[in-house]
Amino acid sequence: IVGYQGERRRILVVDDRWENRSVIVNALTPLGFDVREAADGHEAVENIAEFQPDLILMDLVMPMLDGFEATRHIRQAPAAKPPKIIAFSASISQAAFTTLTEIGFDGFIAKPIRLHELLALIERHIGLEWVYRQAAAPPAVATEQITPPRRHLETLAELVKSGDIMGIRREL
Repeated sequence: IVGYQGERRRILVVDDRWENRSVIVNALTPLGFDVREAADGHEAVENIAEFQPDLILMDLVMPMLDGFEATRHIRQAPAAKPPKIIAFSASISQAAFTTLTEIGFDGFIAKPIRLHELLALIERHIGLEWVYRQAAAPPAVATEQITPPRRHLETLAELVKSGDIMGIRREL
């Protein structure tokens, strides 16, 4: 995947650890997304009206305002087009997803985040059509075979029979 078709999409990445945000930002930005970061739930809620993300990737466990409460605030705020919110966490399993949907999450991905899983969730939740790298054309194949002189082939055959690897290398 090298990008997507259509208008530029906005994604807000919310995590209290800059390392986690950085991994996601560095994976999504080259694909053409407008990606912003928030270091906690408060910062995420404050950025919603101005940034108007299509998708929010929300860590659940953060100090101050966690992902659960931040999502409740976001869902209660009036929005012309409410963003899709995907939860991510290392401490909550997919089994807890029923509770997450009741709070207002649209999806869940476990940490460590695997890029192919994240891209599949993004595709499903904001309806993207991916653009894939074109396969390189195979190199042109020579239509004419060039055979080495017979004496070189005979010498190589003798070296192979005797197992002389260094000799084979020299002759080649």
